[in-house]
Amino acid sequence: MAQPFLERMGKKDLYEDDGRTIADMSEVERTPLLLPNIGRIRKVRAERKGVDTNEKDPETPRFEPSMDKKERKAYLGGAVSASLLIALIYLGAFAILVVLLLLIWRAF
Repeated sequence: MAQPFLERMGKKDLYEDDGRTIADMSEVERTPLLLPNIGRIRKVRAERKGVDTNEKDPETPRFEPSMDKKERKAYLGGAVSASLLIALIYLGAFAILVVLLLLIWRAF
């Protein structure tokens, strides 16, 4: 039968390593804490620029712009108008709250 919780509380189970590897972390580099390794980042970006071709057809670039300027402006306008609508709703709710609180204040 299992021991009650309070009896087990002071006892620590011994951890036993069975040698299995859950995730191989040997290729993962440690990230710098204070300053990023800018030289390595530039090197990786330069390698990516040289390798950015499609594997199926090396003549076509891997990343093609999917939108023209008109479509980008339409998406940007939609995003700005949606955020302004949400901001107006919050401002309206705040104004109604202030008016209600002023009415309550004057009543007393």
